Amino acid sequence: MRILRPRLIDCPKLVLLALALLATAVPAANAAPAPTLTAKQKACLCAKCLAAGHAECTKCIAILRADKDLADTPHNLNGDWFAFGADLRYRHYSESNAKLTSSDKKTAQRFWHRPRVRVWTKIRPAKDLEIAARLVYEPRYWCKPDIDPQFTHNEAFFDQLYLKWSNALGLPLTITAGRQDIELGRGWLIREGTPLDGGRSFFFDAVRGTYVAKSIQTKFDLVYLKQYSDSAKIIKPFNDRNVHLTEQDETGVILYASNTSLKNTTLEGYFIYKHDEKIRGFSDSKLKKGNDSDLYTFGLRAAGKPSPHWEYDVEIAGQFGKKNDTRVCALATNNRVSYCFCDDWATKVFFDYEYRSGDDHVDGQFDMLWGRYTQFSNLYSYTVASLEGRTGANGSNFHRFGPGVAFKPTKDLYVSLAYNLMFRAHAIRGNTNPAIEQGSFRGHLFTAQVKYKLSKNVALRLLVDTMLPGNYYGKNNDVGTYVQTQVVIKL
Repeated sequence: MRILRPRLIDCPKLVLLALALLATAVPAANAAPAPTLTAKQKACLCAKCLAAGHAECTKCIAILRADKDLADTPHNLNGDWFAFGADLRYRHYSESNAKLTSSDKKTAQRFWHRPRVRVWTKIRPAKDLEIAARLVYEPRYWCKPDIDPQFTHNEAFFDQLYLKWSNALGLPLTITAGRQDIELGRGWLIREGTPLDGGRSFFFDAVRGTYVAKSIQTKFDLVYLKQYSDSAKIIKPFNDRNVHLTEQDETGVILYASNTSLKNTTLEGYFIYKHDEKIRGFSDSKLKKGNDSDLYTFGLRAAGKPSPHWEYDVEIAGQFGKKNDTRVCALATNNRVSYCFCDDWATKVFFDYEYRSGDDHVDGQFDMLWGRYTQFSNLYSYTVASLEGRTGANGSNFHRFGPGVAFKPTKDLYVSLAYNLMFRAHAIRGNTNPAIEQGSFRGHLFTAQVKYKLSKNVALRLLVDTMLPGNYYGKNNDVGTYVQTQVVIKL
């Protein structure tokens, strides 16, 4: 296959900007420390946190931890040479007008079940060596629509199988080789390696090296990965059902630097190269939407707490290259500012703004690389965004902004509410989809989430998405809703 090589001269301003941002991502080791807390700031802390010397209230920390699923908590050896365990996650899904129209019989009403079982083990044969394996099984049973077969994804496979070598070569270096989960930064662009299996797994087949330079308080990650569309390409699943994990075969190289030399501040810079090779000879509709591409992405992220109550997370990325013979020169940014009241309910309010650039052609829009999962809405990410020809949560061409709130009325109850206004960023030429009229307003998006922790090892969750479509979509559009109920049991 001919490798597409974009000319740097196509978008020099973007490249120079990205390089300048990356160069500033790692400050000098002798950077001046952040000033100590003022009397006013100290007054905002409870007596317990103040006595412990905390820079923020532990209630604010608790609200962040509550936003993580119990099943996603890492499995650690905790000093032992051997450990094993399991978790069960049951989900029921209900969708109504998921493509914003009741005339589409396939998506007007949908109901299905997904029970997931994972069994894992970790072994430490030597002081600095760790071997890990995890087997996952998550079938789907479709109640509506009436499809044949109703029972799908009835297979089991290893979503973790790796060797980790700590203090490699006597250096502060950790090398992890094999099938592993990788999340860098907040996971905006690097977290999901298997987007087509919809939350069953996230793994990467990769070699990752992590070097910690303590003298400059900086961590460097270098990752080489190879993702095959065919799940049986490297390790054949048990009872293989030919489930594809991506639309194309993917190769990537990631260089990521994270610095914490400034007090309560994290500065990160990264470079990502992604090569896609389309799968040919298959009739699968998703594989037909695969890509031939070479994309280069530079980015910068800054996150911190300028005071005990305020928090920010700002990220920007520039991208250039070619996709299916379309020139790509794109930009995206994802930002959140939040304030924690440190009250009895640990109330936190936040405001989000995200932009993903569009283009005359859908292939020229910003590509989410390995960030193709539910980041702000299940309904929008997987179904509404597919109206524009993209699959697996790879939607772009929008401005998204709006407020939200999260709080804990009791120790074990967590509630979050969010509202987003969404606008089109760029009109697409030659649009033939009658469901899209390309007005400037995409619509109103409402998201609500409630979690309740029954015990140390049992948690419940209810998630609701509702979208009121705007004039970007067709005249016969309808309100779309998505409801997910979840039970997690961890052993």
